[in-house]
Amino acid sequence: MNFTQISYFLAILRTGTFTGAADDSFISQSSMSKQIKALEDEIGVKLFKRERSRVYLSEAGYEFFSFAEKVEAERLDLEASLKRFSSKHQGTIIIGSIPVVTAYGISGMFAKFQVEMLKQGANINFDLYSDEQNTVFQALKNNRIDLAFLRPPYLSKDLYESITVAIDDFVFICHKDNPLNKNQSLDIKCLKNERIILLTPRSTLYQVCIAELGRNGLKDNVVATTGRHAVILEMVNNKLGVTLLPRKLLNKAAFPNLCTIELTVPMKTELVLAKQKDKIFNATTTKFWEFVKTNYEIK
Repeated sequence: MNFTQISYFLAILRTGTFTGAADDSFISQSSMSKQIKALEDEIGVKLFKRERSRVYLSEAGYEFFSFAEKVEAERLDLEASLKRFSSKHQGTIIIGSIPVVTAYGISGMFAKFQVEMLKQGANINFDLYSDEQNTVFQALKNNRIDLAFLRPPYLSKDLYESITVAIDDFVFICHKDNPLNKNQSLDIKCLKNERIILLTPRSTLYQVCIAELGRNGLKDNVVATTGRHAVILEMVNNKLGVTLLPRKLLNKAAFPNLCTIELTVPMKTELVLAKQKDKIFNATTTKFWEFVKTNYEIK
């Protein structure tokens, strides 16, 4: 077992597929599959159940998930602490993100910037740290990362500068067999008989959803929370409940049995690239900030 295998395991959970995880990790799908098989062979259990192009966590996989998150967090903390001793850091951008790299095209943003820099003779590396909102924000606050893709409510305008790169609508997501699927749109009150699954209370999306559910007397309908939207979608796919999530977080190719329904009272969320104000970066990080501002900012 090694750090790379653990990172790949978590990438599969973030994206819901081996293909998406391979894309996020900049490797081939076959290489991803070989690493996961080697991990499963070493620990003697199957971590995933595979059905065509879709993968699901096995019972052992759920147990391993808790361990993997802790190991990955410790690894990233150590690497961030040691990087200041390396001269190679000048060509590296240390960046954090909530688990939305594939959903919002961030990996494509990275690739385009690398191409631009290659034209100038510079080989750029992205050191990507991915976790839930509060953990990424704390890493930004404590200077363990330089930039972060976050939901904006955490950010004080006096202390942080941000670039809005995406605006998304919340939708109701259920299995296609759910009777509510016949509606083209619905009011939150229609969820009174549903088991609702949300992201962890530490996330901004949870706070938005629980506030709206509370206004409609539906807080007690929340039966589970988790830190990964891919795990929520898997639970909904297994008919364990329904959810409210930003539209782009549902990969319909990975979850063909899930349906989205518009909300009659719109709920929106933003994704921003953030940095501490007045912080001095290396030249590469500064160029990336300006690249995003020029090419991706939504005003």
